[in-house]
Amino acid sequence: MRVERSISSSSVTSSSNYVEDIIDAIGYGRFQYCLLLLCSSGYFALYADLPVFVFIQSGLMEEYNLTPTTYAIFPFLASFVGMLSSTAFGYISDRYGRKWPSIATIFLTALGGMVSSFAWSFWSLIMFRMIVAMALGGICALDYVVYVEFTPESRRGFYSTVIFIGGCLGVVYLAGVNLFDLSFAGVSQWRVLLVLAAVPLIPTGVACWYFRCETPRYLMSRRKVAEAHAVLSRMAKANHCPPGTVPDLDEFIARTDEDFVEGKSGTSGTGELGFFEALREIYHGDEFLRVMSCAH
Repeated sequence: MRVERSISSSSVTSSSNYVEDIIDAIGYGRFQYCLLLLCSSGYFALYADLPVFVFIQSGLMEEYNLTPTTYAIFPFLASFVGMLSSTAFGYISDRYGRKWPSIATIFLTALGGMVSSFAWSFWSLIMFRMIVAMALGGICALDYVVYVEFTPESRRGFYSTVIFIGGCLGVVYLAGVNLFDLSFAGVSQWRVLLVLAAVPLIPTGVACWYFRCETPRYLMSRRKVAEAHAVLSRMAKANHCPPGTVPDLDEFIARTDEDFVEGKSGTSGTGELGFFEALREIYHGDEFLRVMSCAH
């Protein structure tokens, strides 16, 4: 769902541009490096879980006497649900912010992954893994947006691709543990592997719970100016910026109110700044083309 307001789109955009200018002034430093580690950990956990279908296939088919066609239902449904949920979580993040939906998806994936190891039938396993697939779609969508909304525009082209290194390491992790004989006391290897695929999500979720904050872009779109200023000040402090990099609260409020009034008087209509609008505004023109070329 998009957040709609009886204000002009230019008022939202101008305030967002002001925040972008401050983020550019803060620069890329300790705050972004810590956030990069957190978001990369999210992608590590995401890609540690995605290829699990490949590694558990033989054990699962043997235990439940499945045909290849029947087993194919498993990854198909998971991929389909993940595709739908990534869009759904985009709209959820417009209403409730980026932080808490992102954290919720991490813990939901961990819970679903752990519980799925206790599946008593093939169809019960599919049921539990649909929960995991739904949450993984949210991680895939939100982790990336959270990171780029905190990153100066000049650094997005490079560092927004670095985040995917965590995903590569996640695949290596799962493939590595699968090389060992994990079965014990009559417990099948595929069940142990499902648990090990979910384990990295627990410390990632705890770290995000304590250290991740809401993005200034979202806070400004909800007119939570004081909260946005507090986040920007935290970023500047973490990056050891000189005094004045972030204006004091009174000046910040006055400037954003001025942008709001100018935008409201300039045009009339409904302003929207949601998940998909944020993606469109973050990457525009040459920057968008440069990022896409890096990704491919």
